[in-house]
Amino acid sequence: MKTTIKKALLLALLNVLIINVLNAQNPILTPQTHNDITIYVKSEVICLLPNYTGSVTATNSENKALTIVQSPQFGTEIQVGTTVVTLTATDGDYSTSLDFNYIIIEDNTPPYITSELQSIVIFQSDKECTLKDYTDNLEAIDKIDSNLSITQSPAIGTKLKVGSNHITLTATDDAGNSSSKSFDLIIYEDLTKPKIIVGNEIILDVSNSCSAILPNYLAIIEITDNCAGEITTSQVPEAGTKINAKLNSMLVSITATDESGNIATKDINVKIIGETNTITNIKDLPILFVENNFEIIEYPTATINCLNEIEATTENDLIFTETGTYNIEWVFTDDFGDTKTQNQKVIVYEITEDGSNLYINIDDGYTFKWYRNDILIEGENYSDFIAEQNGTYYIEIEKDGVIFKSKNLIINFLNSENTVYTQTISPIPSNGNFTVKNFNNYNMDIVDVSGNTIYKTDINKNDVDINLSNKGLKGVYFILFKSGHKKIIKKLIIN
Repeated sequence: MKTTIKKALLLALLNVLIINVLNAQNPILTPQTHNDITIYVKSEVICLLPNYTGSVTATNSENKALTIVQSPQFGTEIQVGTTVVTLTATDGDYSTSLDFNYIIIEDNTPPYITSELQSIVIFQSDKECTLKDYTDNLEAIDKIDSNLSITQSPAIGTKLKVGSNHITLTATDDAGNSSSKSFDLIIYEDLTKPKIIVGNEIILDVSNSCSAILPNYLAIIEITDNCAGEITTSQVPEAGTKINAKLNSMLVSITATDESGNIATKDINVKIIGETNTITNIKDLPILFVENNFEIIEYPTATINCLNEIEATTENDLIFTETGTYNIEWVFTDDFGDTKTQNQKVIVYEITEDGSNLYINIDDGYTFKWYRNDILIEGENYSDFIAEQNGTYYIEIEKDGVIFKSKNLIINFLNSENTVYTQTISPIPSNGNFTVKNFNNYNMDIVDVSGNTIYKTDINKNDVDINLSNKGLKGVYFILFKSGHKKIIKKLIIN
């Protein structure tokens, strides 16, 4: 009997030992129990089971890789009622599980609001345009949820406008059922000016700029107001204004006006750095050698930085109707009022053609050379010339090393022998006694350089001797021969 009892005891101890060994091989879940989950939903809501595998951890004695799985799988659609969820830790050979209840309770009843909300009138102060937290003003109860969520719209901290602002408070239960109640928040007036906030030093760099253009500083400064509403802003000088880049700094005035008419102004000191715009690259102007009745229609130009081109202006008359030497003062003015001047000389001549008699009227001090068909005519070094052959003639004049060329005069009416009667005055120079040849039937006037007539006569034969030696004349004079429409001018020099 005793032997049988001993064997039974040994067998029981062995079973306990085997069970303990097997249990030691099973993974251990922490925590070993899981609280039930209860959620409240509306009837139309579809519930998907969340992933709870991360809510527990698992270990084992052999440090094998463990996997925690969930049944039903997360993402499974769950119906109203109780669903048993099982979390299992396994190493492939052994496993440990725990269960908990996932309870869905249908709730379609919104909370009941018990408080009455009255309009609130606020008299302006610096911060009263910012919406405070009024959620404590709403009281509500729910048949299931004792911890309702109270929200406010607009959100806390929203800037409000002057006048009436509609505020809504909402109580929401866990199922998403909600009830709302509103009140008006009336801001009586706004006496606070907007704030103009300028950050770092403002610098205008005009380096490599074709012109200094004032930027829009309204886009880079901050303007705030205590109340909501549109703020009207302005900048003086306006953006896009061309400024004098030679200034070291300038003031830009910013103005901000809110909807209540409160006005704030701030002057910004703009520091100007970089290369300034100056007029450069003024080309040397040539001497103009032109006929009378000439008009200058092309004005000289100069450039400023970045090769911007500017055109000169002048107060001088640019239409020349009489011979002489003129000076034009050209003025170059850039966008900032800086100026440079440049002078240009204009020599105006008159060249006449009366039959074969050619003459140029120009100031004294020039030397003359006549050309026919671009070939120098030797010995013709006076301002007048009688053409004896058909061809293209011009006169070249020179003064101070500067040479000018007249327009071309074309003679094409001479006879086949290319000769014409020779009309001469000789000798030149003379002492006042000279002979006029081949001017029969001409009226002759002798005038000085001022245009005063000092002698006149009618010529009625080919050779006429003139004696002016007793008149005390010396210098350069001009003899004007007229016959019908013909007019011939000769130079007379009396020593």
